[in-house]
Amino acid sequence: EGIESVYADHYTNKDVTKAQMRLRHLQRVGLNSKMYIGILVGGCLQVFFSIIWLLTFDHQLDRWPDCALALDAIAPVYRVLFLPLLWLWCWSGVSYVLSFYSINYPYIMAINPYTELGFDRSAKLASLFSLVCLCDYSLFLGAVRTGYEPLGIPYRL
Repeated sequence: EGIESVYADHYTNKDVTKAQMRLRHLQRVGLNSKMYIGILVGGCLQVFFSIIWLLTFDHQLDRWPDCALALDAIAPVYRVLFLPLLWLWCWSGVSYVLSFYSINYPYIMAINPYTELGFDRSAKLASLFSLVCLCDYSLFLGAVRTGYEPLGIPYRL
């Protein structure tokens, strides 16, 4: 409240309610997406555990002799895919903390409050993209480690 009164003194002609409206986070009216985030994060965990299982799977050397070379070659591609996901998860966390403490971060960062995603929608987007990328990596890893191509497309020419 001290910050609001100082802000009111300097920027809103000592109108504290106007300063509170500018400094506090706007409560958006929207869908409650906690259920969707929970379902998608649960799916990500299941795919993550399948990736761990595939990494411990004893691959057949006669079907795919250069498994380590394929994993080393594809690592930069997945690094490029997972770095924006990490940024999106971090933005979700930062926006959640700022809105939890009623800090109007869209106003402070000059973001349009009606078009910004907010923590719930950005976490939903991050969990959806995480599920897609983890499923893709799981399919690739399964094809490399077992030699089975799930779509019938050979990974080695």
